[in-house]
Amino acid sequence: MPTAASHPTATLTGDTPVDDLRITPDQWFAERVRPLVAFATGGDWLPATLLPDEAELARVKQRLLRAEGAPARVALTWLAGWRAGYMASVIATGVVRDAVLVGAGRPGVLRVRRHSEGWLCDAELSDPCVAVVAGHPWAGRPGVETVADRAALERAAIAEIAAACGPMIELVARRSRRGRLGLWEAVRLTV
Repeated sequence: MPTAASHPTATLTGDTPVDDLRITPDQWFAERVRPLVAFATGGDWLPATLLPDEAELARVKQRLLRAEGAPARVALTWLAGWRAGYMASVIATGVVRDAVLVGAGRPGVLRVRRHSEGWLCDAELSDPCVAVVAGHPWAGRPGVETVADRAALERAAIAEIAAACGPMIELVARRSRRGRLGLWEAVRLTV
């Protein structure tokens, strides 16, 4: 993945590198978001929208039963926080830090690294699909959606978090018979 270091014309300086018209959304993500959301190496890269299959659910439940004594319902609840909470954190980091919304709930936009223990530990943009407010230097670029103002960006971020995290919440709610409100609270606490 290209980074600012590999593109001398896209040097990130100051507190608002998105003001530099030369930097691309994927370079911005690599320099401004990824360092804050990557906390482990190793594991498999997969599409962010991919839900765990039966084998992965069984592995996570067994590992947490052995390591923590957690019954299956609790293990699945933790998995919701790990997976959906991580996705919400990636989305929130871009919005809070630089007022850039990553379309993480859209297929093909984001790849995540799944640690061997089941949690997500890294992310990278596969297809730079972002949203910014009107007047932003990126407004009008291909792959960049423009919204009216900061309030509209925040509403779009909430919708994106729901799109990115909702399928995982639904899966865990069905499997664990836990309430959706409590699972969304696990996501909120992760962010």
